[in-house]
Amino acid sequence: MVKATSKGRMGKMYKFKLRFGKNVPHILYDGIEDANMKDRNICVKNNTNATFANIDAGNKFKNKSRDMKPYECEQQPISPVVLTRK
Repeated sequence: MVKATSKGRMGKMYKFKLRFGKNVPHILYDGIEDANMKDRNICVKNNTNATFANIDAGNKFKNKSRDMKPYECEQQPISPVVLTRK
């Protein structure tokens, strides 16, 4: 289990705004979708015992959800990025 501190801005957001207290989820999704990326969904898979939260930041945190099921999917991997040294 993840233990969060209530110190600092993020700690206060977890405690008061998101109401996670010290039970901050392992996987935290802001819930903001990019209109240019509609063909790619966020997939979360094979995370045994991991906790999840969609904090719906784009809607002022109104529809927070801990349900990971809508994000349990699989898609084609993206092409690898190759870096070259000049």
